[in-house]
Amino acid sequence: MKRMTAILSIVMILLTSVALAQSPATPTDIGAARTTPRASEQDTVQRPAFDNFGEALRAEPTDEAIYDDKSCVTLVESSGVYYRFVAKYDNKAKKLWKEGQEEESADQIWPDQDFIDYVCKLPVKYDGEFTDQPLEQAELDQLVGKTIAEAKKAGYQFVPTRYDEAPAEITCALTNGYYDYQIIISESYDEYQECRQKNSYDNLTIKGIFLSEMMFSPKAWGI
Repeated sequence: MKRMTAILSIVMILLTSVALAQSPATPTDIGAARTTPRASEQDTVQRPAFDNFGEALRAEPTDEAIYDDKSCVTLVESSGVYYRFVAKYDNKAKKLWKEGQEEESADQIWPDQDFIDYVCKLPVKYDGEFTDQPLEQAELDQLVGKTIAEAKKAGYQFVPTRYDEAPAEITCALTNGYYDYQIIISESYDEYQECRQKNSYDNLTIKGIFLSEMMFSPKAWGI
């Protein structure tokens, strides 16, 4: 009798083991079994880090930056994200800036290379980011033939250009979000100057529009 009981116990254990092996794992079971995240979950976009302004400036092939009397700003792109980095001027940089502004002339480009070389040694800090991309040319072309007033209604801001003499073409800018777009005005130089005197540009007509060389708007620079 005892032998029969022992045999039955062994059979029950075997049947239970088979049933457990065939049972589908629940989400809880899966989570408990996988203690380390998948590679895709471990992947994160790392924000660039720099010790000084020069390193951040050289991270972009254009070496594009904005300088004012208190700080300088550059934008660095990484994995489709634009990161803003700022260097605050120390007392020496502020003094150099003031002296440079006082000595500035038509023949002298400011800031000069000596000033840029100095501020490139200053510590830099992260100051924000954005992922917005510029508008496609096909979308920009929809503004051709429209007035500045119509462009404003579409969400653009108009930035006029000051001319001391007549250029080959009148060019100004439209700002939208983080980007500036250069526009060519259909009107003549005299007509444009008349609008400048009145500070009223709404009736000017857009002849052409494209992403400008200095493409980032004041919003992108944090201005």
